[in-house]
Amino acid sequence: MTDNTYKILHFKKARVIYPENENILAKQTYENFAQGINKTLEFFGLDIDLPLFNIFITPNRKEYDSFVSHLTATPTDKSRVGQPQLEDLYLLSPNAYPTDADKFYLNKNGSYDKDIYNRIVVHEAVHMIEEFISPKDSMEVRPSWWSEGLAVLVSEQYKLDSDIVKRLEKDLISGQIPKIKDLDGANAYIWGWSVIRFIIENLGTDKITYIMKETCDADIFKYLQTTEIEFEKKWRKFALNTTRKIIESSGSSN
Repeated sequence: MTDNTYKILHFKKARVIYPENENILAKQTYENFAQGINKTLEFFGLDIDLPLFNIFITPNRKEYDSFVSHLTATPTDKSRVGQPQLEDLYLLSPNAYPTDADKFYLNKNGSYDKDIYNRIVVHEAVHMIEEFISPKDSMEVRPSWWSEGLAVLVSEQYKLDSDIVKRLEKDLISGQIPKIKDLDGANAYIWGWSVIRFIIENLGTDKITYIMKETCDADIFKYLQTTEIEFEKKWRKFALNTTRKIIESSGSSN
């Protein structure tokens, strides 16, 4: 940690550790985090006792890297602005986005996009609830489309973040909806939500909750009592139709 001075705000189920000049941001971040926790609990019908969460806001990329160095490779790239681990969440201050984050996180005038930041915090809160209720180390085993799909679906990034919508539209136009085995990296964020939504619409939310709480396995499909090949055939048709409707309702092509 560098010589930056931090303050702490205490809330009922979380405390925010933040640079001393970002009091307003700290309160807003907690509100978004609490919204993410509540949305996740409601979405999956969970009734659980929560731990005390710690939310760290860092003022720049260098400081962010010092906080997460025990969790991930440093230096981190500009696409990384949040890192959850157990009860801790590390965030790059959005005020540092213009210099220390990808353009994806900025609005047209070059400052950070508040709506995107809010959804990032919600997204990370979903990950934290999944990890909290899951068997130890299961998130490191599960495919990335699973966890990212959960977070993108609950945070509604799949229909609200323009870059995701544009990528969905591009894949539809080119006819290149990825296969399940290719739902990693960016594809996990772009298409993973549709896999989770397909499971929910066909097998119910309880199936998702069961897998989160009771399993520690890379083979999600055996818990769905199907094979990846059979699942993929049905999912791709669903993804095609569902995504077209989202594109139409978003008024994309802008």
